[in-house]
Amino acid sequence: MCHFVNQATKKAYEKGTVSSGSLMVPCPWFIEAAAYFRAHPEFDVGLHLTLTSEWELYRWQPVASKDRVPGLIDQDGFLWRSSEEVAQHATPEEVETETRAQVERAKHFGIRPTHLETHMGTLFARFEGVEVYYKVADEYGIPPSPHQAFA
Repeated sequence: MCHFVNQATKKAYEKGTVSSGSLMVPCPWFIEAAAYFRAHPEFDVGLHLTLTSEWELYRWQPVASKDRVPGLIDQDGFLWRSSEEVAQHATPEEVETETRAQVERAKHFGIRPTHLETHMGTLFARFEGVEVYYKVADEYGIPPSPHQAFA
């Protein structure tokens, strides 16, 4: 999500206090984290599929082109702040488009995700999101995180 979290995560992996983590692809500091995990393929790292941007002053936009996912974008041009807003405004097709864009961007930056998760449980806010979550996981051959199976 940010530089400080990346630095703390690196230390935690290297000291062995963390054995698994996940990346938020739309966030500004994703590229820094991707470079680290690309250099350390021995570490378990998945994707924390991110369809919301909840912070007041630190926000991010979708990975997919805005014209392809207009229902995921709030009046300020960022991802909605809550899962409920995503469920209210985004279509299942937009959710799938953005989810796939995040997986593709991670792969482009050399990440081989070990699992998928969903930020703030957003993909579970509507049944169609659950379908997208499992469909994308299956098609890319990336296991969905078992602890989120019934979030």
